[in-house]
Amino acid sequence: MKLDVKTDCDLNTLLEDYHFKAYGMEYTIPYWFTFDGWSIPRPLWFLSHPLYYPYLEAFLIHDWLYDTGHISRLKADWDFAKRVAKINKFKGALFFIAVRIFWFRHYNK
Repeated sequence: MKLDVKTDCDLNTLLEDYHFKAYGMEYTIPYWFTFDGWSIPRPLWFLSHPLYYPYLEAFLIHDWLYDTGHISRLKADWDFAKRVAKINKFKGALFFIAVRIFWFRHYNK
């Protein structure tokens, strides 16, 4: 499914509902959901620009799973890493380590 977003000031807003599967469940992210992509400090953007389109689906799903708490933080992080690894295995592993270390404060707030 093509991701339809509007980007404004480094934030993305879904323009239509987005459907995906994770761990045998089907989920729908509502069209108005806003997410930042990848919360990475600017000096590390060489790893991936926060709005790099091939990873945008992984960023969207991960942000939504963190916001809603529908699955555990570990499962959300693992799902994120698997989606990124489909494009780049090294970055999938690297991003998994990063979210496990630094993003614990953001889960289900």
